[in-house]
Parts: sequence; C-alpha cells; structure tokens
Amino acid sequence: MNFSKPNTRGLEAWTKEKVVRTRQRIDEAISRLLKEEKLINFQAVAQEARVAKAVLYRYTDIRERIESLRTQQLQSGQKLPPSSTRTRSDASKNVLIEAQKQRIKVLETEVKSLREELRKAYAAQYEQLT
Repeated sequence: MNFSKPNTRGLEAWTKEKVVRTRQRIDEAISRLLKEEKLINFQAVAQEARVAKAVLYRYTDIRERIESLRTQQLQSGQKLPPSSTRTRSDASKNVLIEAQKQRIKVLETEVKSLREELRKAYAAQYEQLT
C-alpha cells in the first residue's frame, strides 16, 4: 500500500490565487465606493465586491479598513444617499402607522380637553368683567 502524501500543490496554488483575486475585488469595490462617494459599510462592500459579508469579517485588515472608513464618513457628517437607506417591510410600516394613529388620537383628546379648559377660563374671565 502507498501511504504517501497526495500531491495537493495545485490545489493549494489555486486557493492562494483565489484569495488574492477576492481581496483584489474587495479593494476595487472599496475604491469604487469611495470614488462615487457612497456609504462604506459591510453590506455595501459585500454587494459591490460580490462576496459574502463573512469574507469581509474573515480578514482582519479588511474589517478594520471598512470600520475605519465607516467611522470617518460618520464623523465627517456624510449624509446617507437615498439608495443606501434600509427599506422597511410592509409589516413594520403597518406597526409604525398604527402607533402613530394611536398617538394622534391621544393628542387629539388632549387638544379637545385643553380647548374645553380654555373655553371655561375665558367664560370665567368674562364673568369677572361684567
């Protein structure tokens, strides 16, 4: 029987080449996002580079670079472009709408009560004048 180690040099070389290409795509994606003045975050970089977010977290230097750029953008006060804002699901929108409707009802009741108190105060002042 032959228990020698299998020849995996070709596979190892391919894996290293794949890592280099992936890192290059990530660097190019970050450069494009910066050039287009888009928001830098893990989601945006992953989409632009066509990689999973887990890949960005796997490499410490890339993770630190994205975090640093994101912090710089936030500190500089860069506004979020409309396309990068997170969209809400219909269910979450409905919950927000219902909460706002309830708040409006409470405020309308309060306004009605305050108007009634004001009417009474005006009536009392009028009685004092006459």
